[in-house]
Amino acid sequence: MFHTRTLSISAALLAASFAAGCNTATTASTAAATAAATPSTATTPTPSTATTPTTTTTQTQTAEGSSDFLTAFNATNGLVATTVPLSGTANYAGQVEIRTSQDATDADNVVYGDLALAINFDANTNPIDMTVNNLSGTIGGTATNISGTLSSNGSNGLNVVNETQILGRTSTSLAAMAEGTLTDPTGTLTGDARMSVTGTMRGTNGEGITGANSVIITNPGSPNFTSGGRVYADKQ
Repeated sequence: MFHTRTLSISAALLAASFAAGCNTATTASTAAATAAATPSTATTPTPSTATTPTTTTTQTQTAEGSSDFLTAFNATNGLVATTVPLSGTANYAGQVEIRTSQDATDADNVVYGDLALAINFDANTNPIDMTVNNLSGTIGGTATNISGTLSSNGSNGLNVVNETQILGRTSTSLAAMAEGTLTDPTGTLTGDARMSVTGTMRGTNGEGITGANSVIITNPGSPNFTSGGRVYADKQ
């Protein structure tokens, strides 16, 4: 069981970071109870098989990387929320943001990673296959590349797609957890990590996703690390 101690990034940081770029995206929960809502039932066509998320090349993120992330996030977040039921399968690719300081605008303390999701909107259980890897950025002004992959495969965490019908329109949200071991040369993000991602489907027929993440990293002999940030992903 994870017990958060010092080095926790405050909830105010996550709220400030997410509000800066997200007008309606779903905020990250700090516990599995976030997804207590029961997914609504949609008409179930014959499901097809989603493609396994792909792995991209590692790149060190800088202040320029921060600008690139914000540009991409704002573009996807600017799409209106999807208002029709979604079915079948779709693959999405984007990025996650992890803040490592109390300053939501501090380019010297932020890490980005590649996010890949394969979603089966018709599946009744574990509809999301999610991976997070190629984490890199700056911590304390020092460039760092973090090895390790977080995956929803084998995770006992939340994994749901929720549909909500209001006034004849259907909004779709998702929540998933990915787990794995990370190794950070600075030591900050080294340990066993759990990342929870929540998001809202956007655009025509779910062309994109924006939302937030929360991450907990435990390392025996060191204080737990808790933080998070924004996420986006676009249909491939």
